[in-house]
Amino acid sequence: MFRKRFPRGPRSRPDLQERAAPAPAVPVEPHEPAPALSPLKDIVAPRRPGESGLARAPGRTLVVGRDIVLTGEIATCEKLVIEGRVEGDIAETQHLEIAETGRFKGRATVQACVVAGACEGELTVAGLLTIRAKGRVKGRVRYVEIDIQRGGRLSGEVDTQAVREVASQPAADSSAEAAAVARAPDGSPDSG
Repeated sequence: MFRKRFPRGPRSRPDLQERAAPAPAVPVEPHEPAPALSPLKDIVAPRRPGESGLARAPGRTLVVGRDIVLTGEIATCEKLVIEGRVEGDIAETQHLEIAETGRFKGRATVQACVVAGACEGELTVAGLLTIRAKGRVKGRVRYVEIDIQRGGRLSGEVDTQAVREVASQPAADSSAEAAAVARAPDGSPDSG
């Protein structure tokens, strides 16, 4: 008749409390909050200040990415890396590198060149021209030294130059002057 009344809920009834296992006590240790990081600090590497107090530029390097097509003139680069496609003229560049995926078509006057992709047109190298195993160079090519790996291809009008000749001849000289240089037995320009 008379029943003992318990508050509602599973933990309030004594018969259910026996079945429920108590949760083990886990000591709670306070955690130190993570230091706040600046988003720009994580993205941009810090640069050392130059003499003027401003950050120094890392150099005059241009990378033409895989899916990029660039048409026009490129001048005053220390290093030009072509992974995409470039059509035009390259002047006053120290080092030209054409990656396996890279394609160059036009006229270039550089100090050193490494070709692992394709180069077509007029190429004048005042130092070492390196053609990698998958490299293809076609057209009018002038160089001081050359290194062709097995599998590399060089075709067209090829001429070795002395260092002084490359420095004194502009890339856009007439074909008559170029023919005179090619005909000279010792590699020097005709004096006639």
